[in-house]
Amino acid sequence: MRKPPKQILRAEEWESFRKRYESADDRTCAILCASYVDDSLFLLIQDTLLGNGKAREGLLADMMPLSSFSARIKLAYCLNVIHDSVFADLNGIREIRNAFAHQVSDLSFVKDPIRSKCFSLIFPEDYLAEDAYHLNNDPRQYFILTCAMFSSFFERPHGHYYKRAQACRTAMQQAHGDAKPDSEEAT
Repeated sequence: MRKPPKQILRAEEWESFRKRYESADDRTCAILCASYVDDSLFLLIQDTLLGNGKAREGLLADMMPLSSFSARIKLAYCLNVIHDSVFADLNGIREIRNAFAHQVSDLSFVKDPIRSKCFSLIFPEDYLAEDAYHLNNDPRQYFILTCAMFSSFFERPHGHYYKRAQACRTAMQQAHGDAKPDSEEAT
């Protein structure tokens, strides 16, 4: 059973993690990077939802309604925490991860269908624009960059999408009327 993440990697852990996925074979790299995005999204959604900690964890924990990466992506989109292009890219990351995790055939970032899925990720072109050339048309680097940037955008307390999640949570609390502030919620 997978244990829910409590926090994203601390700065001193990040370098070790980066070395692991950069030196890994393509399959391991894809699974590690996508898992980190999934954990980041888990925490983002957990911080967005109302209710006490046990209720939120009950939805997101292993074998529960929102335990899959796919369900979390859909929920974040439906809560308006992420927008269309992020939704599309997260699904692309999920599909790439699933291909590597569930197919025994030799897959590689440099061969289709993985290569074309990586180059269909919107984020590198949108975010980097004309500076995307530094990725040297490398699908693995497109994938890694997209995963790393989304994870950082989801992180507490300064990530762009974390701020969107908090605005969503505040709006839900105001609409709910009787929601207790975080400090009064039972865990």
